[in-house]
Amino acid sequence: MHNYREIIDFDYDSGELSVNGKPMMQFSKEYWLPSKDGEEPQIEPMGGDGPDLSDTETLKYFSDKLKLASKIPFSRFDVDSPATYEIAAEGMLREEIKFAKFINRLRSIWQEILVKPTYIQMVLDNPALGDDFNFKSNFTIKFNKENVFEEMKSMDLATKRIEFITTLKDSLVQQDADLNEVSYFNLDFLVQRYGGFTQEDLKMNERFKQMEALQKEGYSKEDAESIIAGEDKGKFKKDGEPAASDELDADLGSDELDLGV
Repeated sequence: MHNYREIIDFDYDSGELSVNGKPMMQFSKEYWLPSKDGEEPQIEPMGGDGPDLSDTETLKYFSDKLKLASKIPFSRFDVDSPATYEIAAEGMLREEIKFAKFINRLRSIWQEILVKPTYIQMVLDNPALGDDFNFKSNFTIKFNKENVFEEMKSMDLATKRIEFITTLKDSLVQQDADLNEVSYFNLDFLVQRYGGFTQEDLKMNERFKQMEALQKEGYSKEDAESIIAGEDKGKFKKDGEPAASDELDADLGSDELDLGV
């Protein structure tokens, strides 16, 4: 009994298990039991069967918990049947939208962490920048967007707004003094009310319309931009016409010729 005696010690603080003072446990053992009158003792296991080591449900539980904590969509981990996306607003999965919002929140936090110390250091190196509010408002970080679903969603919404504006404009009509059918709503009102465009977008659109009209008159693109900026149209020439400076040189040349004669 002394030779086959085993002392098992478990350390509750470190979780170490030692057998007879050794940090290891035997994987196989031999038990010697006495027999009497040719009868052999019977050994039966107590309790039920042990856990099925081939069952992976427990591992799957912890794997799902890890995926949930990472906030990455589950469809990205599915190797057997990966998710397919359509380049349209209908192809967006709900979890992809939530993941994109989560990424935007992280980017907002990191933007403050990166921008503020850099701005303070630049102001310390160049004190004149401290009073430049334009520099402060434009000093930011632009993140590259690899998710096109947000852009597709905005384009889909813009298309539906245009269809709604077209329906309102064409559906409600009235007759003028000449008994001609005209739209009841004004197009500019519908665009500003239901188009979802900002005032900057509308001003830019008006600027391009003016530039297009000037180019149709014969002005180049650069001259049209200068005219829209407020310069006099007389300083520029249309395609095929001499400039005002060329006409002045021609007049001076003719006068010199007359004087010489």
